[in-house]
Amino acid sequence: MLARKAPRDYIVATGQTHTVKELCELAFGTLGLDYRDHVEVDERHYRADEPAPIVGDARRANIELKWSPKISFREMIAMMIEYAMLQEKSK
Repeated sequence: MLARKAPRDYIVATGQTHTVKELCELAFGTLGLDYRDHVEVDERHYRADEPAPIVGDARRANIELKWSPKISFREMIAMMIEYAMLQEKSK
C-alpha cells in the first residue's frame, strides 16, 4: 500500500462474517475461560436482522496489491490475546 505511486483506500478483510459471540468464545477460550462468566449480554443492543451480511470486501487489495489473508480469524484472535498478555506482563 505504501509503495503505490498514488494514495488509495484499501479494505483488508477476509470476506468472512463472525459474531461477537464467536470472538468472545475464542478470546476467552484462549485463556481457558468461559466468556459467559465474564461478559454480560444485553439483548437491547442486538442489531435487527440485516438485509445482507456485513462483510469486508478486499477485492481491490487482492487485485491491485496481490494481497490475500494469510491467517485465520482464530489465529488472529489468539495472536491478539498473546500480545495483550505480553503487554500486561511488561507493566
